[in-house]
Amino acid sequence: MPPVMHKVKPLLLPILVLVSIQFVQADDKLARLAASALNSVPNVALSHSGKYVATQDLAGDVWLLRATSADKQLLLHAKQEHVTLTWAANDQRIFVTMAGRISTYEVPSGRRSSIFVGSAALTFPQTSPDGRYTAMIRNHTLFLSHGSVLTPLLKYDSPNTFSGEPDPLFAHEFHPTAHYWWAPDSSSIVFLETVFATADHYPLPGAKLPIFRLKIVAIRSGGEHTVAESSEEWPYILRVAFHPDGHRLVFYRLNRLQNKCEFCLWDKGTLRTVLTEKDDYWVNAPATPVFLPDGNRLVVSSERSGHRRIYLYNLDGTLIRDLTPGDLDVAELFPNTSQTGEIFIQARMGDRQEQHLLRINTETAKATQLTSESGWHTVLLSTTGDIYLDTYSTSLKPPTVSWHVPNAIPRQISDPSPMETPVANDYLPIKTHDGVILPARLYKPDHFEPKKKYPIILYTFSGPADRVVADSWGGWQMAWNRYMVRKGYLVLTVDVRGSGGYSHLFEEYIHYRFGAQETVDLREVVSFLRAQSYVDPQRIGIWGTDYGGHTVVHAMFEFPHGFKAGFADSPITDWRGYDAYFTERYLGLPAQRIPEYNDSSALEHAKRLTGDLFVAAHPANPIILATHVDELQKAIVEAKKASQFRKITPQSVNYRCDPAQLAELFAAMTAFFDQSL
Repeated sequence: MPPVMHKVKPLLLPILVLVSIQFVQADDKLARLAASALNSVPNVALSHSGKYVATQDLAGDVWLLRATSADKQLLLHAKQEHVTLTWAANDQRIFVTMAGRISTYEVPSGRRSSIFVGSAALTFPQTSPDGRYTAMIRNHTLFLSHGSVLTPLLKYDSPNTFSGEPDPLFAHEFHPTAHYWWAPDSSSIVFLETVFATADHYPLPGAKLPIFRLKIVAIRSGGEHTVAESSEEWPYILRVAFHPDGHRLVFYRLNRLQNKCEFCLWDKGTLRTVLTEKDDYWVNAPATPVFLPDGNRLVVSSERSGHRRIYLYNLDGTLIRDLTPGDLDVAELFPNTSQTGEIFIQARMGDRQEQHLLRINTETAKATQLTSESGWHTVLLSTTGDIYLDTYSTSLKPPTVSWHVPNAIPRQISDPSPMETPVANDYLPIKTHDGVILPARLYKPDHFEPKKKYPIILYTFSGPADRVVADSWGGWQMAWNRYMVRKGYLVLTVDVRGSGGYSHLFEEYIHYRFGAQETVDLREVVSFLRAQSYVDPQRIGIWGTDYGGHTVVHAMFEFPHGFKAGFADSPITDWRGYDAYFTERYLGLPAQRIPEYNDSSALEHAKRLTGDLFVAAHPANPIILATHVDELQKAIVEAKKASQFRKITPQSVNYRCDPAQLAELFAAMTAFFDQSL
């Protein structure tokens, strides 16, 4: 019988409040597991034409591969340091960004032609479509290079102004692909300028938001023009794209509560609203629109049906047709079109447990599924869509990357990681008392015995725009889950109402109230588990990260005796202290929604804690501020529950991305659940 199957022993971890404790030393097995988890998906970049691939192997070396040859060419010995790979628009160069400097390699020769080094880190390189200029970001400012000299596109005196670069919070919440864009004819650059009201660049709910200005600058003359500026009515500008003619621009703007969205066309100084979308709850930011080759029609995404679908419109705002086949949720609308005007999407299907690449005929709305194997496919696509890189996995198959070229056998770019093996699991949807299906997946040890009582750990995120249940391999979180299963635990991944990735309808339950619906659904999950012959009802734990950490705190405080142990990684505990971009979308403005903000915090219920609560958080986290755990500790002390609370402070803010620190986190999590369950 594995050690974790014995009854509870006294906790061995030091119990300290208001003082961080050290990570538990990781053994070699956990060290190898952490390294494997962080490298399970290889670093690859497909060129725009699809004829070349750049990839970084596990040793850190960067290689150039050609579609017409089985050979590969070494570009760089990176010494196991992660690099960012970016292709020039004309495929004649590959940019390798490492440690804040950018090296350029010519293609197909592989010769290094230039190195850009500055007093501050350089990021986000892009060449003009004609290959003459290179743009990049330094000190939050957009620079331009014609040769080796970098010149700021516009000069700024304030550190509170970003040009061409999304701030970390905006990038985290809205997922922009870039904040500057080259005109198709290389004559100009359009970029977003962000001016912050405060030096910390962190707008809290109800506070003044940054000013966003969409600007266009002519490359040769330097002439500057402001296309649009945010206002009190429309404080957000996003999803910018050039019209194929290279002179007109389109973009979306959102109101502050993010329940009204306008699609706008800018033409020679005139701004016109083409489409307007409203929602009783909120509008999730649409995908960047895709123009068909004729420039008179475009494809946009919308959730007005309750599911993410795509639609074909005339440029005057007239709907032509719904392009979404069947009961699909569109996960991504690619900016690529075929020569005949077909467009490409990634969509969720199969109880939303699978993701596939599909090609859509815009004239007939007929869909052709391009990825065939059941499971989860994440694709990089060539500009014409006929060549793609497919990162594929299932819950039983580690990720592999294959290169698909017409009239050729798919070429495997990477092999599955040899360091970790799968564990058996079943898709186990749980039906609530009111008939809603909660997606769940049960992971079981080898030689599972249905009549044996196992300790079980629930893993959840529970928040909008994200999920944990899918027929995919998953990241470091699932690597640790599988490790615990091999030790003798059961693990249940579960997406309760409010989770992303299923539909807007499934998310809407959390509007104006975080934590309530999630906890109600977790009660139903626990009731289901306690009725199963294989679950020890007295040994149920739960864990999650970020919003999932927030869910864990709610569950431990508001569902007493439901969970014996809970681990929260970087939990959000009071939404007045989280960023305005995210929080106001769901809870509104604090001055207008005082009860909603109060009810969305679990801190007042700390006195009801019955199990053990363990928290990991770094005080310099730029997204989830240190105040969240500070307030949690204060509530724990006031509730006189210090003996049931402990915290660790990682050495680095990037502890989830560092193999050694992630291994130590694994060790601490493992020790906590071994001793608490």
